[in-house]
Amino acid sequence: MAEMEVYLDESGTPPVSDEGEVFLVAAVAIEAPAVQTGTTESLTESETIQHLLASKGQPGYAYVLPTPGYGATLRQNMHERNRLGGISKAFDGANANFFPDDGLNTPNFIWSEAALNSAGFAMLGLAYRREVEFRRARVYFDQHSFTGEERHLARTIHERAAARS
Repeated sequence: MAEMEVYLDESGTPPVSDEGEVFLVAAVAIEAPAVQTGTTESLTESETIQHLLASKGQPGYAYVLPTPGYGATLRQNMHERNRLGGISKAFDGANANFFPDDGLNTPNFIWSEAALNSAGFAMLGLAYRREVEFRRARVYFDQHSFTGEERHLARTIHERAAARS
């Protein structure tokens, strides 16, 4: 069984209104260990492309493009998510460690959805194309600011997945 590595990065700011700009998250999934650069220094654009081609990586992307009504729909959706999350937290406390008292962070929610979609497409594409069974996937993000609850949720998901493998 093989291992997979997925690298993600974004361009732009997650839009929260109709006037927002397009937001893009791109991912590339590669079979690990991939091409080694032998350095921890940043690569040029050309060197990056050469390494991606040599690794036979599978790209994936997701974007958010606000259209008229996007902002109102997003606010309604987030209001409902926060209402239900707050009820669940107050009722049984099951998600108390994962749900912030002041509700979900909207830009982080948008970023997370786009990141999950881009990584998912890249991972599935690589798995189908390579026709190998992957026993583990490591996902690398660039620097991103999470709330304490979001960070705790990510760590919990990682720990539970590691316990199953």
